[in-house]
Amino acid sequence: MKYAQLIIGLLAGTALGGSVVAATDTPVGGKLDDAQVKAIVRQVISEEPKLILESLQKFQMDQQKQQAASANEVLKDATVRDQVFNDPNAASVGPKDAKKVVVEFFDYNCGACKFMFKNVQELVNKDKTARVIFHEYPIFGPSSEANSRIGIAVNRLYPDKYYDFHVKMMSHEGRADEKAAYGFAKDLGFDVAKLKAEAAKKEITDVLESNRELGQKLHIQGTPTLVIGDEIIPHALAMDELEAKLNEGAAAAPAPTADAPKADAPKPDAAPLKAEVKPEAKPEAKPEIKPEPLADAPIVDVPALDSPKADVPKLDDKPTN
Repeated sequence: MKYAQLIIGLLAGTALGGSVVAATDTPVGGKLDDAQVKAIVRQVISEEPKLILESLQKFQMDQQKQQAASANEVLKDATVRDQVFNDPNAASVGPKDAKKVVVEFFDYNCGACKFMFKNVQELVNKDKTARVIFHEYPIFGPSSEANSRIGIAVNRLYPDKYYDFHVKMMSHEGRADEKAAYGFAKDLGFDVAKLKAEAAKKEITDVLESNRELGQKLHIQGTPTLVIGDEIIPHALAMDELEAKLNEGAAAAPAPTADAPKADAPKPDAAPLKAEVKPEAKPEAKPEIKPEPLADAPIVDVPALDSPKADVPKLDDKPTN
C-alpha cells in the first residue's frame, strides 16, 4: 500500500507525496532525483503490477460517473428528452404507451452490446408491458456504419419486422458486415434491392448525424449506453439490475404518441413479406492482451483509438464533458 501512495504522490506532485515520503523513510526535505524516481516506479510496477491497471480502471469509472451525472442534467432538457424517448426515426419493440421503457444506444459489432442483447431479449419475451427503444450508434468504423444504415432502412420500410432483423444481427457470431446484414434481410423476406436503395439515401445519413449529436449531448463515449427514466447508464446491465431499475419506477419516461408517424419514411408495402454491397476485407487479426478486470468494472465497449468515425476521446485528451 505504501508503494501505491508513494507513486501517486510522486506523480501528482502534491503534499501527499511529502507525507508518503516521510512514511517510507525518505528524508523529509530531501529531493528525489530522476534516477531515484525511476527506481521507485520500476519497483512499484515490479512488485504490484495490478496497481497501474486498477488505478486506470478507477480513474475511468470515476470519469464515467462524473460524465453520467452531467448527462443526467442534460436529460432534464425537454427537447433532449423528447429526442431520446420519442424520436420517430428510432425503432422499438413493445407497447407504445409503456410505463417501463429502456432506451439503448448500440453498435451491431459491439461485444458488450451483444451481452446486453441477451438480457433485452429476455425482457421482451417475459415482460409484455416493457418497451425497448433502439438508437443506432455506430462507433466501430465503416462496417458498423453500413450495418446501421441498413438497420435504419429496415425500420423505415419494414418497421414491424425491425426487431426480427435486430435479433438476427445481434445473435450473429463475430463481426457482422453488409453481406451478413443483407443475407438476414433476404431470409426475412425483404426486398433487398429496395432496401439497398433506401440505405443509400441522404435521410439515413441525417438520422445517423442526429443520433451522433444526441450522443454528444448525453456524453456517450461507448456502447451500450442505456437510458432508463432520468438515468443514463454508460454500460450493460445484468438482467436483475435491468428489471430492478424498470420496476422501481425509474423508467417513468414520457410515453410517445401511439400513432407517431415515421419522419420522411416511405409507407410500408401494402402486403409486406415476411420478415449487395461487397463486404469489406477483414483486417489482419492482432493479438489482444486482456487484463483481468475489477469485479465491479462496468461492461462497455469503446471504439479503438484508430477506428474511423470514432467519437471517443483519446486518453490524453482533456475531458470536455
